[in-house]
Amino acid sequence: MTALGDTPPEEFRKQLHELADWIADFRENIETLRVAPDDKPGAIRAQLPKQPPEEGESFEKILADVDRLIVPGMVHWSHPMFLGYFGWTSTAPGILGEIISAPLNINAMTWRTCPAATELETVVIDWLRQWL
Repeated sequence: MTALGDTPPEEFRKQLHELADWIADFRENIETLRVAPDDKPGAIRAQLPKQPPEEGESFEKILADVDRLIVPGMVHWSHPMFLGYFGWTSTAPGILGEIISAPLNINAMTWRTCPAATELETVVIDWLRQWL
């Protein structure tokens, strides 16, 4: 256990490495996926258990479920053939930024809740303004 009461550090490192490989594989092969699912509402729900699990599942099983249920049931905004909207968090810098921000548990809604995030955002917006 850790100070946070969850996954031991060595297991967490192993899971992060597995997830890094999964992310790299997903990004490398995204063009092989359908841009959007051809499902009706409720199709994903019908494949999920009706009752909550009694115990947690292995990380490997969770990733397998993501591949089997979640990925096919998504509109893939990062797909090269999807032109409706654009998302930045699926780029390599965006993913790395999300990986940094997640464990910091940043709540950047005001300066008081995270001065560092607020001031960094202000500087970056100022840089963007200068580039324009």
